[in-house]
Amino acid sequence: MSIIDEKGRLFGKINIIDLLVIIGLVTVIAGAGYKFFLAPKALKAQNAEVTVIVPAVRPEEAQSIKTGDQLVTDTAVTDAVVKKVEIKPALTVTTRADGSTLLTTNPYRKDAYVTLEGKVSIGPTAMKFAGQEIRVGKDFWLKSLRYELKGSVLTINTR
Repeated sequence: MSIIDEKGRLFGKINIIDLLVIIGLVTVIAGAGYKFFLAPKALKAQNAEVTVIVPAVRPEEAQSIKTGDQLVTDTAVTDAVVKKVEIKPALTVTTRADGSTLLTTNPYRKDAYVTLEGKVSIGPTAMKFAGQEIRVGKDFWLKSLRYELKGSVLTINTR
């Protein structure tokens, strides 16, 4: 007995095309069932306060960040707002003549400590804030209508 007979049936019982259609339907039904019943769901958005450091920027760039500025993405305005801005002299490591290192302030650059307030969506594997995935230590683009500066997340406080 051959696997496919002269009429194109598998084991003499079912047409190969019919078998492929049945397999396709079972796959679609299984995928839909997984998506609607078993897939992990994102948790509700929570209020959060996120602190970002924008290190070693020009004083003019640091001063362009204002309390009340609303953050944007490439296509939309987000609910994240600048709550507080602290501008401090940038810290830098210099090497002395004897080879030892010294932590000093850079007279030409500033560090901006920016506190943001908005909604954070917490999922099973990531948190999203202002359209960006956030984690402590991860790069964060501080982007408004007037500026776009690269910083790093220092703290995340959810309420």
